[in-house]
Amino acid sequence: MQSLPGRKRGASRILVTGASSGIGAALARHYAGSGRRLMLWGRDRTRLDSVAAECRALGAQVATRSID
Repeated sequence: MQSLPGRKRGASRILVTGASSGIGAALARHYAGSGRRLMLWGRDRTRLDSVAAECRALGAQVATRSID
């Protein structure tokens, strides 16, 4: 993935919306292995918790919020 111009690569926190499925879940898993802290937002609480557990297993610190 490309960084935004002027931004340092390796930011410590990342917000992922739509993290309970699809591209959002894939991005959460991608970033989980990089030592970043993740905030995952998604609509489906059960699937969001599952993605969060996967990310924690990869070493990420994860907070979640079920929102619509």
